[in-house]
Amino acid sequence: MTDREAAWCATTLYTAGVETTSGQMAWVVMSLVLYPDVQKKAQEEVDRVVGRDRMPTYKDLEPEQMPYLNALLREILRWRGVGPLGIPHRLNQDDYYEGYFLPKDTIVVPNAWAMNHDENVWGYDAEDFRPERHLDEDGKLKQALPDTHEESHVTYGYGRRICVGRSVANASLRINTACILWSFNLRPSTDDKGNYMFPDPHAYVDAGLAIPPQPFACSLEPRQDDVVTCIAHTLEARGVTV
Repeated sequence: MTDREAAWCATTLYTAGVETTSGQMAWVVMSLVLYPDVQKKAQEEVDRVVGRDRMPTYKDLEPEQMPYLNALLREILRWRGVGPLGIPHRLNQDDYYEGYFLPKDTIVVPNAWAMNHDENVWGYDAEDFRPERHLDEDGKLKQALPDTHEESHVTYGYGRRICVGRSVANASLRINTACILWSFNLRPSTDDKGNYMFPDPHAYVDAGLAIPPQPFACSLEPRQDDVVTCIAHTLEARGVTV
């Protein structure tokens, strides 16, 4: 591999990961603002596993330890996946699908949104945001749906061409969400009269491959007095300069 090819690969990985992950995190924050009961349950789980003396680490976030957090993220990726239309695929040979002839070189665009909201799979409440659908009666994370590579949604795609960075994306979503839940209470912003202004989960920015929500305001309230100090110490310990 030449230096130019290596630079191209590195840039591709960075570009593909930054916009999609940041856009998905915006949907995470909106979901926590809109569903305070879900936020509270997730915070209780984070506090139970981590405590209040330190911030979460990757080791804390396994499904066995934090099933609700993992169910929450599965549901957000299903309910408001940042990529409602998957990556286009080109057929390398003629094919038939349910009686339809698809000639070679046809471009097929998968409708991930429709599949993630299919009532035949998710039930009558497929349009609702409900993390509990991913948990069994004992509160453990359910086995993922078949043909989803253990994801239980198709936001990352499927088959051999599934997103190669999904493990990195999942890890990033877990640690960022856990740290936000540990640090802050998220609330809707208020207008001049003190009325809550809730973000609209149906409003989005048509930005191409990654579809984030429309910009919205919210309030982040530290959950304890030394949250800012804890964040600064954690970043310093991890070699991050701010």
